[in-house]
Amino acid sequence: EESKGLEFDDVCIFDFFADSPRECTWAVLSTLDGDEAAAGAATADRGAAPFDPVRDNILCEELKMLYVAMTRARKRCFVYDSSTERRKPLFDLLSRAGVAESGLEGLLSVSKTKSRKSSAEDWLRQADNLERNRLWAHAEKAFLKGGDEKRALEAGGRRLCDEAAVAPKEARSAAFHHAAIAFMLCASREPEERARGVSLVRAARIWCAAASFASSSRAAGFYARAGEVLRDGVNPPRLVDALSCFVGAAEQTPKDKMAWATAQGLAARALQDSGADAERLEAAFKPLSFLAAQAEKATLEQLVDAMAPLLSDFSVSGIRWEEDK
Repeated sequence: EESKGLEFDDVCIFDFFADSPRECTWAVLSTLDGDEAAAGAATADRGAAPFDPVRDNILCEELKMLYVAMTRARKRCFVYDSSTERRKPLFDLLSRAGVAESGLEGLLSVSKTKSRKSSAEDWLRQADNLERNRLWAHAEKAFLKGGDEKRALEAGGRRLCDEAAVAPKEARSAAFHHAAIAFMLCASREPEERARGVSLVRAARIWCAAASFASSSRAAGFYARAGEVLRDGVNPPRLVDALSCFVGAAEQTPKDKMAWATAQGLAARALQDSGADAERLEAAFKPLSFLAAQAEKATLEQLVDAMAPLLSDFSVSGIRWEEDK
């Protein structure tokens, strides 16, 4: 399945027939092109009528996989199989169609083949192909072979995100955290400002994902890092979104008045250039001021009352993250 969409100059298929299920009766292929002698032998061997799509459903599935494998080749497809008996019906069928021939062992001889080391351009071209097919782990290695460390980091970050999505819940936070670091490193190697900003926003979003699977103290740290990236790394700064992250961080440790003070300071900065968000930011000042001054001494009821409007207006889930390109 992973090979769909990929192409190579040469493809080698090894022991496909020998490893196919025993229930797969390759001999029935001899009945498909009018070879009466072979058809009679195949029918006698199976003790049944020639090819039937229901009865031969395993053969159909094997042929689908073989089709995908063979059509990955741009120039040549080499088939080696230790079971001459099982490979023969399809080989004879393809030979009669003029698309297969035997006796090419010499072409595979090391002494007769001109070897060529893959260039960086070859690796990068293949990496692009792997990336388009979302085969991140293979693309990551190919980019490294081609010398493009930045794109290797991006592919590695995407690989880690995919792994985090299916990992046990207790492991997801760490996997997302490592993915965010990969995108931060990718941003540090990006000379173009807009592309750098895309990687930074992606890292911030992934840290927020890490926070959703972390303990309160670690979640607070992840939200804070996301807020710092949106506040200090992106140009222009995404102050309101950064405020949402800092409010999310403070929510994890609501008695920490310094965390609320950080959010209050950012709200003041955002208000200076708030535009359509002015009303929301002004409404946030009263609860932020209370929490920055009184969080340590406040009762649970007071904390809940003060936090409620903040979590409603500045929820991390409300951030409009850019879609991945």
